[in-house]
Amino acid sequence: MTVEEMLLGECLHAPDMIRFAAKQISGEDFHDVRLGMVFDVLVGMSSKREHIDAITVSEQSAAYGVKGITFQDMLGWMQSAARGLSVDVYASKVREQSMRRMVQAVATRMVNDARDPGASIASTAATAAADLGKVLNAARTDADAPKLLRDLLAVQDRFEWAIPGMLEKGDRLMITAGEGVGKSTLLRQIVVLASAGLQPLTFDPIPPVKCLVVDVENSERQWRREVAVMAHKAKVHGSRDPAEHLYIRAGRGLNITKESDLGKVHAWIDDTDPDVLMIGPLYKLVPGGIKGDEEASPVIAALDSIRERGVALLLEGHAAKATDSHGIRNLAPRGSAALMGWPEFGLGLHFDPDHAEKVTVVRWRGDRSKREWPRELYRSGAFPWTGDNVAPNKRRSLAA
Repeated sequence: MTVEEMLLGECLHAPDMIRFAAKQISGEDFHDVRLGMVFDVLVGMSSKREHIDAITVSEQSAAYGVKGITFQDMLGWMQSAARGLSVDVYASKVREQSMRRMVQAVATRMVNDARDPGASIASTAATAAADLGKVLNAARTDADAPKLLRDLLAVQDRFEWAIPGMLEKGDRLMITAGEGVGKSTLLRQIVVLASAGLQPLTFDPIPPVKCLVVDVENSERQWRREVAVMAHKAKVHGSRDPAEHLYIRAGRGLNITKESDLGKVHAWIDDTDPDVLMIGPLYKLVPGGIKGDEEASPVIAALDSIRERGVALLLEGHAAKATDSHGIRNLAPRGSAALMGWPEFGLGLHFDPDHAEKVTVVRWRGDRSKREWPRELYRSGAFPWTGDNVAPNKRRSLAA
């Protein structure tokens, strides 16, 4: 079984991962032209969101003019594919083999020309250098090339808001706290209110946001009990009913480092087309939790593949158990130092038992972009959490 066949088998197993292979290679990178044509068929079907399996792909490939590749061949690829490896890995191997063949072809031409007594050595060397330059250009993408500052400044920046004034598309917000402080409630409030057309912390009207929740800890029953009143109030004060626009998948575990599970998340994004994805808690996205960089790295890579879809990510993390010299708990996420530098925004909720009606919002990392987060959140008003930047008269009108 060749690497090219293994890649196609993986793509048939996890069609939602085809887009990632297509970022690295095209059908022209395949040594077997027929397999390259099948890959092009897969990319085309994926872009049109057509159903992909061995039957449909074999039929489309035949219509595309592929000869000698049968339905049974495709079943064989699927059965032999090592499903523990990612599509990215196989695609990079196909790309590497393609580059090697290009270099070998240049070397063969150069040797043949050098053996020709009538050929100019200078011309032979110049031709080989030009051919190798083409290989180098093919080996890098436009995104890899450095740009002049002039070209960077020529691009007009604009905010692509997922939640206006709060999160841009591609932003990552992680909220941490001790147990029972209310971080899960805050995240629920963000997606429910945003879906209703309310800024989740100021309650100002905003264009309604499409949200998807993948909760691997709390059950559907817990969601019903926790958000029923909140959703009703959001419907009353917002511009639409959030219950009709917020998708929730709750109550079942997930291993986001497993290709099939990650593919499910991408499929749910395809189906719901959200602006915001709330996923987690972080420590439950991989079996055994995150105890160090070894466990954190594949989780971060998987989440970044989701972020590339243009969604804002909301995550819940558990704060470290350690306290400082004043007995104040360290609110950075526990498990790996890599988690501290990963999100754009890292907010911790500090609970003071002497002031149980509020929490202090603590930044455990510097914001990557300027945002106005509340300094304190209060447990009062129409919704579970109310920011200190909401005027008292507005709080009273919402609570009425």
